[in-house]
Amino acid sequence: MIDWPRGGGMAERIRAFEWALTPLGPIEGWPQSLKTVVEMMLGAPYLGFIAWGPALNVLYNDEYYEVLRAIEPPPLGRSFVECWPAPEGRQIADQLLLGQARHTADRFWNIASRPERPFGWYTASWTPLRDEAGRIAGFYMGAFETTDRVIAERALRESEEHLRHTVESNPQISWTASADGTIDFAPVRFHQWTGLSGLGQTWMEVQHPDDAARMAEHWLRCVRTGEPADIQHRVRMRDASYRWLRSRAYPRRDGEGRIVRWYGTSEDIHEYKLAELALREREEQQAFLLRLSDALRPLADPAAIQGEACRLLGEHLKADYAYYIELYEAQGFAVIRQDYVSGNRPSLVGTYPVSLIEWGIPLYKQGQPIAFSDVTTSPLVPEAYRAAVAKGVLVAWIGIPLLKRGELAGALSVSMVTPRAWTEAEIALARETGERIWAAVERARAERTAREADMRLRTMADVAPVLTWDVDASGTIFVNSHYLNFFGVTFDAVSGRGWERFLHPDDAAGHIAAFEEAFAQRRPFTHEARVRRFDGQYRWLSSSGQPLGEDRFVGVSIDITERRQAEERVRRNNAVLQAINLIFSETLGASSEEELARISLDVAEELTGSTIGFMGEINEATGRLDGLFFSDRSRACYAARAAAGDSNLPPGKLALGLAVHGIYGRVLRDGEGFIVNDPASHPDRVGVPADHVPLTAFVGVPLKQGDKTRGLIGLGNRPGGYRPEDLEVAEALAPAIWHALRAKRAELRLRESEERFRQFAEASSDVLWIRDAETLEMEFVSPALRTVYGLEPDVLGRDVRRWAGHMLPEDRERALQNLKRAGSGQSLLNEFRIMRPSDGAFRWIRSTLFPLRDEQGRVRRIGGLSSDTTEAKLLTGHQAVLLAELQHRVRNIMAVTRSIVARTGERAETVADYASLVGGRLLTLSRVQALLTRSANAGVPVATIVHDEVSAQALREDQYDLSGPKVELSPKAAEILTLAVHELATNALKYGALSVPEGRVRVRWALFEKRGETWLSFDWVEGGAPEVAQDKGHWGHATSVRGGFGRELVEGRLPYELGGRGRLEIGPEGARCRLEFPLRDGASILETDAPQRATVSGGALDMTGEADLSGHRVLVVEDDYYLATDTARALQGAGAEVIGPCPTEEAARDALEASAPAAALVDINLGSGPSFTLAALLRERGVPFVFITGYDEGVIPPDFADVERLQKPVELKRVVHFLSETLLAER
Repeated sequence: MIDWPRGGGMAERIRAFEWALTPLGPIEGWPQSLKTVVEMMLGAPYLGFIAWGPALNVLYNDEYYEVLRAIEPPPLGRSFVECWPAPEGRQIADQLLLGQARHTADRFWNIASRPERPFGWYTASWTPLRDEAGRIAGFYMGAFETTDRVIAERALRESEEHLRHTVESNPQISWTASADGTIDFAPVRFHQWTGLSGLGQTWMEVQHPDDAARMAEHWLRCVRTGEPADIQHRVRMRDASYRWLRSRAYPRRDGEGRIVRWYGTSEDIHEYKLAELALREREEQQAFLLRLSDALRPLADPAAIQGEACRLLGEHLKADYAYYIELYEAQGFAVIRQDYVSGNRPSLVGTYPVSLIEWGIPLYKQGQPIAFSDVTTSPLVPEAYRAAVAKGVLVAWIGIPLLKRGELAGALSVSMVTPRAWTEAEIALARETGERIWAAVERARAERTAREADMRLRTMADVAPVLTWDVDASGTIFVNSHYLNFFGVTFDAVSGRGWERFLHPDDAAGHIAAFEEAFAQRRPFTHEARVRRFDGQYRWLSSSGQPLGEDRFVGVSIDITERRQAEERVRRNNAVLQAINLIFSETLGASSEEELARISLDVAEELTGSTIGFMGEINEATGRLDGLFFSDRSRACYAARAAAGDSNLPPGKLALGLAVHGIYGRVLRDGEGFIVNDPASHPDRVGVPADHVPLTAFVGVPLKQGDKTRGLIGLGNRPGGYRPEDLEVAEALAPAIWHALRAKRAELRLRESEERFRQFAEASSDVLWIRDAETLEMEFVSPALRTVYGLEPDVLGRDVRRWAGHMLPEDRERALQNLKRAGSGQSLLNEFRIMRPSDGAFRWIRSTLFPLRDEQGRVRRIGGLSSDTTEAKLLTGHQAVLLAELQHRVRNIMAVTRSIVARTGERAETVADYASLVGGRLLTLSRVQALLTRSANAGVPVATIVHDEVSAQALREDQYDLSGPKVELSPKAAEILTLAVHELATNALKYGALSVPEGRVRVRWALFEKRGETWLSFDWVEGGAPEVAQDKGHWGHATSVRGGFGRELVEGRLPYELGGRGRLEIGPEGARCRLEFPLRDGASILETDAPQRATVSGGALDMTGEADLSGHRVLVVEDDYYLATDTARALQGAGAEVIGPCPTEEAARDALEASAPAAALVDINLGSGPSFTLAALLRERGVPFVFITGYDEGVIPPDFADVERLQKPVELKRVVHFLSETLLAER
């Protein structure tokens, strides 16, 4: 176990360290030289460490450990170069290893292990160490701490430096003196100031001559007595100027109280001292100026003011002379009226020529004070004048000029008979005195003028018929006689604030506040208030005032009572007019009489200050007050009473039926308004209905129509009662309210009537319309216009030309004349045709025209009812046609019947046979008539004819065989074929195939072509007829020369009337018949077709059968409205699309820009004479056109000689025809 080195602390740490891991090797093998140094280091009482070996491994003692113990890792055993801060560590090692010792003094170290003082200063010695061979093997450092000394020295140096800076930078000079008062220290600054050191007695050399003795005496006394020194004195500076200093010194004594040294300071107080002296001088000047003002204030004479001021100024400045000189330069003299003279010197009062002072006048005119310390040496005084001026006792002189409106008027002068250096303060004082003299003189003159003006004003105030007053802060100081007479008092009663007690209580506060505010702010005052006159009556006064000076107010008051009353009347009248305007304006908007009545009553209540109001009318049937309206305020009062248990007013107009008596009755009986301000004690108090709102005051006015009283308006409960002006207001409102109610009533009735008329007009299929009788403008038209005219009302417009434009030209003039006749008072019918725009149809219109007259019987409007009578017109015409046709057809039927009867009679053998034949043939004729008249002009099927006739005669259906195509015959062919089949069937029944059960009839018909036409073939073949049929029958004897009726029909009439062939044969089996005829249209001899209905002629506008202009646009340019519209309608009737019509060239050009026409119709004269500008434009664009004009051919220029011209009046069909040809030619 290793026991070296011995000891604790670092010795133990060294023993325990693993030195074998270092270049030093195990501790047992260390050389003796190293061990010796280690033991020396560990025993050292100061910081010590060793760096040994090739790596300079570090060892240190306990003292150094306390410094290094906070370092991690610990420096023990580590290389010195690693432990010591670079680069200094390397530098130290290199120096010591070369054998050079090192010493550092008071080196600053950071000591982290000592938190209470983490720094310190150390002085260290570094010594190289040698081994046994004498080689340098390391080095040793021993150090001791010098921190306390370093800190103390630094504090001392800081204190000394601080003291030095304090002394040098202190504005005070610090100095010291020995006990005997000899100055032994003075700072450099004293030398900088004065150029002397100030030591010893040299400081006395720079003292001001006036202060040196006083300074020396004071300092010696203090040194002798030991009292602190404190004195103000002047010291001469380097630039020879003097500055004021304040020097103070205090002795320092020893233990026995003996003075051992004086410590003193000297402070520069120059500015302060000058300010103090200036203040003192100003105070003295201010005191003088106050004395001057006090002295001048009571003086009123300008000369006395000048004299007293000059005296005071001369005495204050200790001058020899002080005087005021008045200059009259234009007149050539100057005057001194007052002067101050010191001692027994002669006065300067008198008049002097201007020439004596003419050298100074230019200086005075500059407006600045002039000061001479010695006029005999001043360069400002010309040499020629110096002697004369000095002789005139003006050696030292101050002159203060007085300029009035830029002109020199005089000067204040202060002078000495000996030279004197005037100070700025003395010059300023003289200037201030001069200004005060002039101000006082001006004040005196102004006061004298004011006194004179005041006297004139007082005289005028007593003469003027107004109340004049003058007040100051204490109150009234003057009033004129009119003021006192108005109130009937003496001045004592209104002086001060006595006038306030005459103000009306309601106006006093506002009037006083307004006046006091104007008085305090020194601004004009205007106010109106009521005051009590000497007779106790309150009168309106308008007071106006202006501030006068600093604390006065003057003004006048004018009695404006009559003006106020007039203004009140005007205001009240304006209010009434506004109320009437409101009532009349509300008349239009009110929805009912009740609403208007409430509004009117509210207005009346508002103007009169009433809280309740009502309005009622006398029922003429009962003579009682009925139909009452109550105001909203009244209803509110009743509602409040109802909440407390009383009855409430029902809503709406109340039919109370009150008796005409009491207060209300008096208004109705007398027909005059009156006021009752104490209803409870009034003789007419009876008559207030039960549950009436308590009445405290009442004003009532009648509602009159002419001289008859119709009702009344009652207003009540105005606070304070009603005044005569309230009655005037109510009486002014009543006629307007009554008129408004009657107007509203009439309006409501009119509205009901208009509503009935509107419903009637909307329900009517006829057009109801109203026009202005003078202008013929449409004012009203019913919706039926859409159906009758095919127009919307807004399209028709008001212009009568728009209406007439839809008429046919042939009917227009007559229709317009009829309108004018109706406007002259006639009632008449107006019939005309129109072209209906909605479908282009021509329609007959029938209008009943009648005049509508006003209250004076003048025709103001024309009324009319218009209906479409086209169908009635056509039916009437058609009825006449039908009647004529009926007569014609009856005659034809009679002729046919006569022929059948006659022909049958010729062949009948017996009467029975005759009757049978005639009956059958007439029945057949009637069947044909029935078939042909089922549908007008309709054909009859062949199958129907044959089936009807054969089936009527056959016993069974198997007796006949009918076959053929569906063919309809014309009426004429059907008539003849029916009669022929009837004759064949009748003969077959009597004599032929149908007369026996086994007989048969076969009928065939077919169609075939012949000569380009369709023909019908008809074959009748009988079989099984009895043998007797061969010898006789209906057809007649076979050998008879004259054939029978049937044969004549088949072989005669059918070929004749139908253009065909017929053959009838009687064979063994019965009759055989062959018919052939073309299928052509042909009317029956009975004329069963329906007559064609008539149509309405469109007149000039009817383009039926004219050329078709469909697909073509035509521009119409014409300024005549009717011709333009007729032309457009005619073109539209022909299918054209019309552009326009255009009444002007401008409109036509616009239309051309918007659309390209195929052709144009152009009027040459569009109101301003012939013009061909549009024609040129049309030709330029290649649009063919036609002139429509009333001019002769000679008007048209040669350029347009080839253009077709239609002369007015032009036939519209010709226009259409010509346009058609023109458009075809363009193709």
